[in-house]
Amino acid sequence: MESILLTIHIIVAVSLCIAVLLQRSEGGLGGLGGGMSNIMSSQSSDNFFTKLTLYLATGFIITSISLAIVSGNSNKESFIKNDIIENSKEKNDPAVPLAE
Repeated sequence: MESILLTIHIIVAVSLCIAVLLQRSEGGLGGLGGGMSNIMSSQSSDNFFTKLTLYLATGFIITSISLAIVSGNSNKESFIKNDIIENSKEKNDPAVPLAE
């Protein structure tokens, strides 16, 4: 469940970044990104990206809260401790090679 939520969260986050970058600049930050205003200058595209950004931001918040709840309810330890640290202890290899 947690991995499915994390995958959805990453997709929503990347989509949100792209939707924000595709919006038309309104003069803030000294006209940064003003080159896109000639390509997408219609009002309908601005309205579409505004609504898309609103929906993606809402989805981002919902998936963030859901991930916090799901990971807070699980009592398992982190995969770093389980996989990386425990596997390095099982090998019983010396950290520094011994000189013969």
